Amino acid sequence: MTREHDPCVMCRRFSIVGRTEEAAQGRGYCDGFDKTVAWDHPPCVLFLAARDEAPRRAFAEKHSKETA
Repeated sequence: MTREHDPCVMCRRFSIVGRTEEAAQGRGYCDGFDKTVAWDHPPCVLFLAARDEAPRRAFAEKHSKETA
């Protein structure tokens, strides 16, 4: 059985605030692990669903088109 999980960008711990250069490259900051991660990184055990889904989905869509 396969389950699809939301990527890191959909986690409350993922942030691009104040990280313009990294965000332009599709990366954000994970405050759970205190490191930079890609938007499409698989979720980890610290995943907390974000409430602001629309801008996060837009960010993911933008960067998924850039890598395709």
